[in-house]
Amino acid sequence: MKRGILDACLDDQVEIGAPMSGVQLGIGQRGPVRLRLFRLGGTRVVVAARLVPAQLLVVRVAAAGTPVQVVTERPAFWRPLLGGDGGHLVTATETRAGAGGPTLVVDDRAAHPRGSVELLPWQCRLDLRPQWTPAQLGGFAHGDITVFGALPAEFVPGVARAFEIPVRSAESLARLDATSFAVLRRGRIEYVSLNPTSAEAQLLPAVP
Repeated sequence: MKRGILDACLDDQVEIGAPMSGVQLGIGQRGPVRLRLFRLGGTRVVVAARLVPAQLLVVRVAAAGTPVQVVTERPAFWRPLLGGDGGHLVTATETRAGAGGPTLVVDDRAAHPRGSVELLPWQCRLDLRPQWTPAQLGGFAHGDITVFGALPAEFVPGVARAFEIPVRSAESLARLDATSFAVLRRGRIEYVSLNPTSAEAQLLPAVP
């Protein structure tokens, strides 16, 4: 057999899905929910919820060999999640300069003011906001991805307006359980249940 290009003729009715990419967060109504964290122009992600989704993403990104930096005032809570040589804890105001290529930067500074930070190519900044107010929703919606947990029912209309989705699509935000979250992009919402493996689940309780 010679190496070369194979032409395959398919029926016009045949549909072929594109290969899935990204870091899996969990399972949604249509199967795995994957987040495309690393793009040429950079990616901004806000976790406006309990930190479990961020912790799971950190574990999976680090396990894949992608460099992870966590800017935090509580390094002991994050060190067990990083493992290997690809993770760095940064307690100063600024992150360390990356070596180029995909990098995940996690900002876990609860009391630190969050200004606009320039993204490097292929960098993902994960901004942790477990405590927030409705006045911040406009800023969240200008990012690429926002992850919410269960919300008070009175917050739901504001989220729907900020992300330009129908209120009826967002109503389940008020009924999410402890393992379920919502992934929002402008004009789109997906509900996801986290699916840590047994090994990952042993690491996650290390961070309260």
